[in-house]
Amino acid sequence: MPVVFKSDIEAFKDEVERRGINRVVHFTPAINLISIYEQGSILSREQLKKLTVEYPQLHLEDYVEVNDRLRLDNLNDYINLSIQHPNYYLFKKFRNSCKNWCDSWCVISLNPECLWYESTLFSIGNAASSVSKEFGINGKYTTFLSLFQDNLISGNINHQTVLSRKGIKDYHPTDVQAEVLVKGQISTECISEVFFETQEEASRFRAAISLTVNTKLPPFTVNSNLFIGDRNNG
Repeated sequence: MPVVFKSDIEAFKDEVERRGINRVVHFTPAINLISIYEQGSILSREQLKKLTVEYPQLHLEDYVEVNDRLRLDNLNDYINLSIQHPNYYLFKKFRNSCKNWCDSWCVISLNPECLWYESTLFSIGNAASSVSKEFGINGKYTTFLSLFQDNLISGNINHQTVLSRKGIKDYHPTDVQAEVLVKGQISTECISEVFFETQEEASRFRAAISLTVNTKLPPFTVNSNLFIGDRNNG
């Protein structure tokens, strides 16, 4: 299906350029790259579930792992992304919970154009939090701008924190847990780079995918800063 863009696409482009945003990122177990390139898309949980049922011969369940099995935000047909740097709180949580079966992760870098897909939504913090839901999770340009407010309330009813932009670079949202939610699927053509912690992992997975598909692959690059909490050095 052709991609449809928001009517105020130029406003998004101008703000992205002004802030120096050059990527939107999605973290996942590196083994998932095989299915992503076989299918030609990053799929939402709902889309992946449908594909597994419709095409059991693909055996997707054998090597596709879903990061957040609970999906407390109830947005099962959306892919969770972050601007510029992964949400390291969730990234650490998932890596720790899966370390017994998964020791290699990657951070997929996407072109910023997915920010102005017509159905893309924005959340000022974790989309499952009561604060984000109360503020409103939607695709408005004003909500996108709100990701970068000078002072922002984060958390839930029982525990709230006021965040400040002091010391934060222009291209980072005020809350590290701010989310970009893209509906359905994202074509692999939108992938600009894939980051790994080590060169051994980058080389191993590039070789594995090259044996599986004939698609031209983006650079597989080492950037260990994306795997830790200091987003200003990412």
